[in-house]
Amino acid sequence: MNYWGILLYVVIIILIIIIAILFTIGIDQLERINNPTNTTNDAILTDAIAIGSFIVIFIIFLIALGLIIPILIYYSSSIPSTTPYIIYAIIALLIFTFGTLILEIYFYRQFLLYNPLKDDVDTFNSSKSYFEWAIGLTLFILILILISIFLI
Repeated sequence: MNYWGILLYVVIIILIIIIAILFTIGIDQLERINNPTNTTNDAILTDAIAIGSFIVIFIIFLIALGLIIPILIYYSSSIPSTTPYIIYAIIALLIFTFGTLILEIYFYRQFLLYNPLKDDVDTFNSSKSYFEWAIGLTLFILILILISIFLI
């Protein structure tokens, strides 16, 4: 798993960066929805934005963890070692991605509690689309990581 492994994890890192961008754009659009008259909707929206911001920070750590794996793959091919650091890093990335997926699903369920006004429907649906794509890409990354475990 020399160069194919490095290439696979570079693709995974690029997909994780795309997820971070999608979540950031979706949360930025949610910030633009302002409804001070309905306190319940405002509280739901504030909670969803806070959870979404935490997920973006979590995804940044996921990118950092994902960057370690190609480096380990490269050095393990040049320096023989009996310790399977690559396996440990991939399992950590798998667990971390699964945790991110659970947080994203929780965020999405919290986000759907919001009842937009007529003026906010377009912005709400656009954000919803970004979040759905991010969850789908996270699930795809989880499947790619599971496949990569069996390739080693």
